[in-house]
Amino acid sequence: MPNLKLSQLPVANNAVAGDYVYLVQGGVSKKLTASNLLVGLNMNIIPSTNDVYSMGNSTNRFRAIYVASDGIFLGNTNLRADANGSVTFSGNLAANAFVSLGSGVPTLRSNSNINLRANSNGGGGAVVITNSPLRFTGFTTTQRNSLIGVANGDVIYNTTTNKLQAYVNNSWTDLH
Repeated sequence: MPNLKLSQLPVANNAVAGDYVYLVQGGVSKKLTASNLLVGLNMNIIPSTNDVYSMGNSTNRFRAIYVASDGIFLGNTNLRADANGSVTFSGNLAANAFVSLGSGVPTLRSNSNINLRANSNGGGGAVVITNSPLRFTGFTTTQRNSLIGVANGDVIYNTTTNKLQAYVNNSWTDLH
């Protein structure tokens, strides 16, 4: 078989074990036979042009993709997983629904506030909780008084007084 570009390769059914192609990386060519082309590669696979080629399609999909901890880059977003199975990504997450299928309680964590916003321009929407109660975290009076960054409108359940409390006009007020 003569030297061919990847776009010129014959379909796999027509390839025979003695056929080979050269892939070039950094000016160094690597010889691959048709029989080992699909067995394994020991080089980076980089397309010749940006944003043109696909892996699979809507009817012929890959069953699984295995990558190391550097993650998958989707545009400018990096999707990563750590050894504990936690997935992190840069950028925003947009979804029509969040469904937890695992055991345990799903937890959203942040080193700052977590904002729930029903409408991006601030009007015409509400955060609605359906089919379940809303549970505020419990603090003793001592713990409540030690909270940092308390702001008017904050709500807690005081386990010392067994009262729901709101921070109003810079002080805690019982809600009845």
